[in-house]
Amino acid sequence: MIPAERPARRFTAVLNVPAFRHYFVARTVSQFGDRLVPVALAFAVLRATHSAGDLSLVLISSAAAQLAVLPAGGVIADRWPRRSLMIVTDLAQFAVTAAVLVAFLLGPVSVAMLAVAGAAQGAAAAVFQPAATGLVPALVSPGQLADANALSQVSEATTRVAGLAAAGVLAAAAGSRGPAWTFAADAATFAASAISLARIRVAQPPPSGRSARWRTDLHAGWTAFRGCPWICVVTPVLLLADFGYAVFIVLGPLACLRYYHGAVTWSAVSAIGAAGSVAGGLATARFRPRHPLRWALPAAACFALPPLALAARLPIAAVAAGSVLGETGLLLFARLYLTALQRTFAPAVVSRVSSFGLTGSAAAYPLGLACAAPLDGAVTVGPALGLAGVAMMVSILGPLLAPSTRSFEQSIE
Repeated sequence: MIPAERPARRFTAVLNVPAFRHYFVARTVSQFGDRLVPVALAFAVLRATHSAGDLSLVLISSAAAQLAVLPAGGVIADRWPRRSLMIVTDLAQFAVTAAVLVAFLLGPVSVAMLAVAGAAQGAAAAVFQPAATGLVPALVSPGQLADANALSQVSEATTRVAGLAAAGVLAAAAGSRGPAWTFAADAATFAASAISLARIRVAQPPPSGRSARWRTDLHAGWTAFRGCPWICVVTPVLLLADFGYAVFIVLGPLACLRYYHGAVTWSAVSAIGAAGSVAGGLATARFRPRHPLRWALPAAACFALPPLALAARLPIAAVAAGSVLGETGLLLFARLYLTALQRTFAPAVVSRVSSFGLTGSAAAYPLGLACAAPLDGAVTVGPALGLAGVAMMVSILGPLLAPSTRSFEQSIE
C-alpha cells in the first residue's frame, strides 16, 4: 500500500484558488475536444480516400510540426506572458478548426487541407504545452503545486474516457455528418478555453531575456537542463519508453485481432484502463514522497504490463488488469515528474527545460509507429510486443541505478 503523507485537506481544495480554477476549466474542456478529433479525423480521411496512407500523412503532419516548433515554443513561453500565449494558441486552433468545419459543410475536404490544419494545430500545441507547464506554479502556492498537478492529471484521464465515448456516439449518430459535428464541438472547446484563460488574473514577472537573441535564450535553457543531473539521466531513457509505447499502440490492436476478439477486446481493455486510472489517480492524489523519482519510475514501468500480457496471451481479465495498473502508473509518474520539474527549475527557464523533454517524446513516438510494422514482419506480433514491453520496463527502471536519481529529494509541502 502506498503510504499516506498525513490526513490533510482534500487535494481538490486547490480549486478554491480562482486563477487555478479558470485554468483547470480551460484545460479540461480543451482536452475533451482533443479526444474527439482523432476519431473524426480517421473517419473523415478514410471515407474520402479509403487510404491508410492518407491518414498517416495527416497524423504525421501534426507530429512533425509539433516536433519542429517545440524548441522554439519553450523559448517563446519563457519570453512572453504565458497566459496570453495560451489564449492566442487557443484562438488560432479555434480558427483552424472552424475553417475545417466550414469546409466539411460546403463539400468534400481534401487530404491536403486536413494535413495543413493538423500541422497548424501541432505547431500551436508546441507553444501551448510549455507555456502551461510554466504557468501553473504562478497560479498556486508552492504547497498547492502537487495538488494542482494531481487534479490536472485526473482531469486528463477523465476527459480521455469521456471524449472517446462522445466521439463514438457522434460518429454513430451523425453518420456522414459526424466529422462536421465533431469539429464543431472541438472549435467550441477552444473558444471556451480561451474565455476561461482570459479570466485569470495573475501577477507575472517581466518576460526574461526579451532583449537577448533567441539562440542565447535557447542555449541558456539547454544549460539549465544539462546542469540538472537527474533530468539528464531520466529524459533519454523515457524516449526509449515512448518508442516502445508507440510500438504497442500499433501492434496491440493487431494482437487483439489475432489472439482475442479483435476491436471489441482492444476497446474494452483501453476503456477499462483509462477508467481505472481515474480511480487510481484519485487514490494516489495525496501521495507526497520525499524521494519522488524512487516512486515515479517504478510506477511508469507498470505500463510495460499490457504489452507483456498480450505477448504472453494471458486471459483478457489479466490484460485489462495490466492496463489499469499501467494507466494508473503513468498518471502517478506524470504528476510526480512534473511537480519535481517545476520545483527544480526557476520560473524563467522552466518552459524551455520542459520543451526539451517534449521534443524528444515527439520524435520517439512517430519513430516507434514507423518501426512497428517491420518488427511484426521480422519476429511476429507476440515476440515484438514482448520486446517492446521488456525494453520499456528496463529503460524506465534503469535511471534508478544513478545516484542522482535515487537521492533526488524535495520537501513535502
